[in-house]
Amino acid sequence: MELISVIMPTYNVEKYVEESVKCILNQSYKNIELVIVDDASTDGTYTILKRLSKIDKRIKLYRNESNQKICKTLNKALNYVTGKYIARMDGDDLCDVNRLEILKRYLDQHENCALVGSQVLNIDEKGNVISNKSFPRTWKYIKPGLKTMCCILHIWLARKNVYEKLKGYREIPFAEDYDFLLRGMRLGFRFANVDESLYSVRTRMGNTQSSNGIRQAKAKCFVKELYKKECKAERDLYIYEGYQQAIKCTDKEAINYIKAGEVMEKALRNRDNKIELSKNVLLAMIYSQYYRKHILEAVILRILIFIEYIEIGR
Repeated sequence: MELISVIMPTYNVEKYVEESVKCILNQSYKNIELVIVDDASTDGTYTILKRLSKIDKRIKLYRNESNQKICKTLNKALNYVTGKYIARMDGDDLCDVNRLEILKRYLDQHENCALVGSQVLNIDEKGNVISNKSFPRTWKYIKPGLKTMCCILHIWLARKNVYEKLKGYREIPFAEDYDFLLRGMRLGFRFANVDESLYSVRTRMGNTQSSNGIRQAKAKCFVKELYKKECKAERDLYIYEGYQQAIKCTDKEAINYIKAGEVMEKALRNRDNKIELSKNVLLAMIYSQYYRKHILEAVILRILIFIEYIEIGR
C-alpha cells in the first residue's frame, strides 16, 4: 500500500472544512498523508485545522503568512508531499469514502495512465445535489476533449512523477488545473476518468466559480491558445504579464456574463419546458460570447460521451 499524499488548500471555509478533512481521514484507503496549507484565513478555518491536526498525525498543517492565492498555495503543499501518488481535496468539498481506493486501483491496473479523475456531483451550500457532471472515460475521447475544454476535474489522483515533470502548477489562477493537463498532454502523459461519481463540488457564493466567472472563462481561453503555441514551439512560452492582460474584462463584459448566467440558471430550472429552455439558452448565448463557448463545449462533451458509450458501453 504505497503512500498517497492529499494536498488541500484552504481559505475561509470554517463552515465546511472539518467535514472535508474527515472525508479524507475516513477513506477506506488508509495509507495517506493530508498536507494542508491554509492561505492566511481570516475566519476560524485555521483554528479548526489545528485542532484536527492534533487528533490525527496523518495531517501535516502549514500556513501562509499572507494570502498567496491558489497556485502558490498548491505549489507550497507540493513541497511537503512524500507519497508516490498525489491527490487534491478542496476545503469546502466532499468525496466518497472509497474515492482514493478506486482511483489507486485504476492506476495500478493501467500502467500507461499517469492521472485519473472521476465523474462529479455538484452540491449547494447545504450539501444538496444540484446536478451531476459527466466526462469521457478513456484517453481516446479525453484527448480530443481536452483541446476544447477541461474534461478531467482538478480532483484527480496522479503519479508523483507527473508533478515532478511539470514542476507543479503555473501561476494561472482560475485555470491552473486545465493548464496542468494540457502541459501534461503535450509531454506525452495519458489520462482517464473512472465511471463512478466520487467527488462533490460545492457551489457557494464567494468561491471561484460564482465570483470570478468571466475571468475564469478568459483564463481557459488563454491556456488553450497557449497550448497551441507551445505545441508549435515545443517549449514553455508562459509569461505572467501575458496572462494578466488576457483576463482583463470591461464592466460591460462582466455585467453581460452575469446576465447570461442568470438566464442559464433559469433555463436549467425549467428544463422540462422545452420552449423556455431554448429561449433562455439563446438569450445566454446573445448576452456573452463566453457562454456561447460554454454551450458549444457542453454539446461537444455530450457528443464525445455518447460516441464513447456506443463504442465501449458503460
